Amino acid sequence: MVVHTHGGEVALGQPIMETFTHPGAMAIFFTEVTWFGHRPLWYLIWSGVLDRHPRLKLAFTEQLADWVPDVLFRMDSIYDRFARRAAIDLPLRPSEYWTRQCYVGSSLMTRRETDRRYEIGVGNIMWGTDFPHDEGTYPHSEACLHEAFDGLDDAELRAMLGATAADVYGFDLAHLAPLAGEIGLPVGYFEGSRS
Repeated sequence: MVVHTHGGEVALGQPIMETFTHPGAMAIFFTEVTWFGHRPLWYLIWSGVLDRHPRLKLAFTEQLADWVPDVLFRMDSIYDRFARRAAIDLPLRPSEYWTRQCYVGSSLMTRRETDRRYEIGVGNIMWGTDFPHDEGTYPHSEACLHEAFDGLDDAELRAMLGATAADVYGFDLAHLAPLAGEIGLPVGYFEGSRS
């Protein structure tokens, strides 16, 4: 089972339009909205849910990916330094639960995120897009793809651009192959990738 959290949650359950009634409200919303979507990570790890349910998968969608290494560093530091005082009774460090069970559906992926792919976990990243929303990349999607992915290894590209998602969601790749051949990116699309 895959449990999702989406970057569009609004604090205190307020209807989204009510939050945009003062100057700077939209910028405040974009600054805070992903934080609320990240909270299930520490709740589900610290409470032992991911430990008790090792086959449960947790996907963070439309929340970027660059936050993951810093949150995992902080959580691992808490685990390493304060486990006894904080009554943490988990056999794995938070980063190990992340690697085993968590994924980020990174819409609008940036070069900063691909540069941090090893800290996030190449096999934990699922590229996405936010078309047709205003914050999406259209009509500049091709340029954004090149900016984020040029020069990466083909195996990493395959994982982030589709293979990980196919595994997480149990997609039938043989069934999808004709469609991918028709509309998918050709091997070698990204400059410097190894074909």
